[in-house]
Amino acid sequence: MERQDWDRGRRVDHREARLRQPPEGYEWREIDGRFVLGAIATGIIADIILNAR
Repeated sequence: MERQDWDRGRRVDHREARLRQPPEGYEWREIDGRFVLGAIATGIIADIILNAR
């Protein structure tokens, strides 16, 4: 994922969104209506949940 796409995503609290806890060094972001789990440092995507809303 490009850094600019990752940066425009809104950080999501996994508990509020009922998502699994991210592993160390990862976080959930909401980008274009999708929940994306990615590495904070690199933006490498680990998981995507489509139709988040």
